[in-house]
Amino acid sequence: MVIQVEALFFPWCRVGGKTYEKLTDTPLKGWYELHAWVASWGVASSWPMGKAHQLHREAGRADLADQERLVRPRPRPGERPHGPGSWPAFPASSKPSTGTAKYEPFPGQSFFMSGSKPALGKSSPVFTAMGKRLAAEGCGLYKEGPGPKLGQADVDSYEKFQRKLGFTGTAAKWPPGPTSWAKLKVPNV
Repeated sequence: MVIQVEALFFPWCRVGGKTYEKLTDTPLKGWYELHAWVASWGVASSWPMGKAHQLHREAGRADLADQERLVRPRPRPGERPHGPGSWPAFPASSKPSTGTAKYEPFPGQSFFMSGSKPALGKSSPVFTAMGKRLAAEGCGLYKEGPGPKLGQADVDSYEKFQRKLGFTGTAAKWPPGPTSWAKLKVPNV
């Protein structure tokens, strides 16, 4: 599978009377939704060849291309190979600077997993916020918590929430998917 995302941006562009020096200075309209969709296909939130400003001549070697899915910005025709270097960070590691995102973007199923099993013991404030929402939805199965470490109670509670939404079979099982995540409305942390 190949997914190519391009952002048409020119440094110092003017939109609605505001001037933006870098792509990351813009409101990034749609970036978080786009990333959630791409992540829902299992594409890793990483730059296997390095982020745009980190690329070098060796980064395009075929042996590196075969090792991982490649996610990197592509320069405009005639631009130096490393481009402007202002591609936005992935949502799991960076939140919108404008504070406009009300809900935590779907971090992708790999965020919740360790191989083929739940990432029990992994720590993130996202898990606390998720657990509080699950409890508010009447699906919290917590004896203690919720807290920042992913536990079996989080897994069981989320599966209960997915059944409440009408999911059945494997669709009701861990890990969360983008549809149920959007319906849970986990506040941005």
